[in-house]
Amino acid sequence: MKKIFVDMDGVLCDFNKRYTEKFGLSPAEVKADRKNKMYSKHWHTFVDDHEFASLAKMANANDLIEILKAIDDVVEVCILSSAGGFDRQREVQEQKLEWLNQHDIYWPAVIVPGRRYKTGFASNDALIIDDTYDVVESFIKAGGHGVWYKDGGENGLGLIRGHAAQVNR
Repeated sequence: MKKIFVDMDGVLCDFNKRYTEKFGLSPAEVKADRKNKMYSKHWHTFVDDHEFASLAKMANANDLIEILKAIDDVVEVCILSSAGGFDRQREVQEQKLEWLNQHDIYWPAVIVPGRRYKTGFASNDALIIDDTYDVVESFIKAGGHGVWYKDGGENGLGLIRGHAAQVNR
């Protein structure tokens, strides 16, 4: 691997927790309720209230950061996160960059308008770490490698430690 792309929401920071605290339902539950169509309204409120800048770190974020810092002298590490659409991209990008700065994470960051744009960074020497299965699957289909970092669990860290060990050989 020459490049590792790291997602933010669900990997480094806990979007779902804050969203659920704020609106009383998880993002998935709100999206599933197609009758009320509240996701877009909630999304705008979330951005207006500057929530992306103050999300909690995921439980294993520090462990992941430590693993990546140990190899970032031989592999380029880059944040690759989504702004959730074009209409609020600038504001979400500013908030996410603020979050990274507050947590002393200084790898280059690319905030794409939507998650489907992440596949544009795929190559045979690139790995994505993301909590969204279809993002990882699309990245792999586009020629890259991926780790589905579901729930930031120890399994995801184990896979990443394995990739890091290969880099250090």
